[in-house]
Amino acid sequence: MASVHKRGKSKYWYGSFRMPDGKQVLRSTKCTKKAEALDVARDWEKAARTHAKESQIRKVFEDIHERLHGVRMRSDTVREFFLRWLGGREKDLALSTAQIYRRTGERFLEYLGARADKPIAELTVSDLTGFQSEEASRTTPASARNRLKNIKPWVLDAFREGLLQDNIVARMPRTQGKGGDRVKRRPFTLEEVRKLLDNASPEWQGIILAGIYTGQRLGDIARLKWSQIDLLKGEVSISTGKTGRQQIIPLAGQWKEWLMDAAPDRPGGAVFPDASAAVEKASGRTMTLSNQFREIMVAAGLAEKRDHSKRAKGRDTARKMSPLSFHCLRYTATTMLKAAGVPEAIARDIIGHESAAISRNYTVIDEATKAEALKKLPDRI
Repeated sequence: MASVHKRGKSKYWYGSFRMPDGKQVLRSTKCTKKAEALDVARDWEKAARTHAKESQIRKVFEDIHERLHGVRMRSDTVREFFLRWLGGREKDLALSTAQIYRRTGERFLEYLGARADKPIAELTVSDLTGFQSEEASRTTPASARNRLKNIKPWVLDAFREGLLQDNIVARMPRTQGKGGDRVKRRPFTLEEVRKLLDNASPEWQGIILAGIYTGQRLGDIARLKWSQIDLLKGEVSISTGKTGRQQIIPLAGQWKEWLMDAAPDRPGGAVFPDASAAVEKASGRTMTLSNQFREIMVAAGLAEKRDHSKRAKGRDTARKMSPLSFHCLRYTATTMLKAAGVPEAIARDIIGHESAAISRNYTVIDEATKAEALKKLPDRI
């Protein structure tokens, strides 16, 4: 028989009732009045005893909500909730991040098919695990996990808003990465950087040197404008796309020489026109540039050429992950600075790394100090 109880310091009454299998269940009724809470618990028990389907149980919740609050419970479909969630957050996200959420969400809706237009309350753990399995059949397990990771935030918010009665994200089974699934990244050696420069076009030489002497991400470098470069002061101003951090980094070494040679008479436009156009065409994504950089690595003997015929036959032989990528130039820059004896706080400020111990709120590194640090890097690679 259904009953209600107080639990801890909660202001709400908890309803207790038995499921058809005899299991005793205790749920918060979200009611502060005992009589209303008891009515809710009895409705739950009635639904449980009649072996109600999920849609029928949802109807019970809607009736309870209307009886207590005088309005019908909001019932977004999966598609409606996702689009509303994304629309409310796009303005706060970097363009590339918003694009990732949108693409992954659309793939999930496509996977759900007709269920995408059913109430989000009907979403289950099996929908999430099924989507991950489907993606793993198309790509690597690591990529499938990453795509699921982009689904979880808005599904979790649906639970927090009360549209999902169960936290299906928390009930997801834990998955472990397997052996060859992940590759540990490493910095380039100076000899490897020389090989890259020898096999790169003039524009790509500038991009690689920017990576070495600033430690910035590929997208931020590709989007550089001449208006951000002050050759007289010898510095570049960058607002990072991932974190929005404002940075002023002194120009140094071959990177400065490249800029001096490439500078137009009337500064304006992109420093790297082809790279900038590729990023803009891809709505902020750098996949095209990453593929171009891989081709440079292949030409330099630092990576194997991908066999697309094998890729079509099976994902296990399709993508042999390399320990090197453009992002590894950030590792290289950090390693070179520390090897030159540059204090960690200064190296972090130049590269743009954040930590709990050293943050921009408590540690401010002036440009003169960073310039002295960068002078310790080799003038020539």
